[in-house]
Amino acid sequence: MGFFENISRLEHELIIEAELSHGDYFLYLQEISEYFGDYFLKEDNFFNNVEEVYNFKVLYMKLDKMLKLAGLSIIRLHMNQAYMDLRNALELGCLAAYSLVFPETEFVFSNQKSNIDELQKDRQYKEKKLKEKVYKWLAESFPEHSKVIKHNKDLINQNVAHGNAFDAHSLIEKLDDNQFIFSFHDRYHPKYIRKTMWIISNTMFTFMHLFYNAAVSNKLIIKNNEIEIKLTAFLQTDMKIRSEIKNMFISDDESQLRV
Repeated sequence: MGFFENISRLEHELIIEAELSHGDYFLYLQEISEYFGDYFLKEDNFFNNVEEVYNFKVLYMKLDKMLKLAGLSIIRLHMNQAYMDLRNALELGCLAAYSLVFPETEFVFSNQKSNIDELQKDRQYKEKKLKEKVYKWLAESFPEHSKVIKHNKDLINQNVAHGNAFDAHSLIEKLDDNQFIFSFHDRYHPKYIRKTMWIISNTMFTFMHLFYNAAVSNKLIIKNNEIEIKLTAFLQTDMKIRSEIKNMFISDDESQLRV
């Protein structure tokens, strides 16, 4: 059996055993992931005017993909990959929220520049300016959501966005005779894996709550009792797991991403 086949087999087993290994942390991630993509995206359940929210739909589908990839990555014990996917998702979610309130915004930039370097620099400049505008709007209009998103993004940038020796040590086990065992999968304590599962789940909840409130305030939808009941249930689960995680790390100073 080749390397990729062997890794695929091992990671399939990690997914199959995830509920047994991580219990409610995995079940919450799985349930909110399914709701995020399979229900919340349905046009007849959320929006009637598809054209008015076209940009949102496109951004949401990419966001849904990145959050699910983050979930898969942490279940398969790839910590850095999970957080890089999550960082991508955090930016996409902010753009998606902005597109609900300002649907006329240009999100895909094009121009007539013939030089590829100039075209790329121009596009990067426009995207940077747009994100600055998005983050400013989010901080002013939805400060609590903005605080959570910025907190997680800053911690990802500080801890896992760049290669470092600390993360490299998560792949090795030192034996008594100065020998090392190298693992393709991260060797973090299960509490770090469960905490990361919660951070991904919490990000999904944060964005669903943000999108719903942004859509209601912009009169794209009327208040929906079914959605509000579901969001309340997720909030209760989220707070319960958050409390459990805080207790896990209450005397632990080496927590990478603090709750």
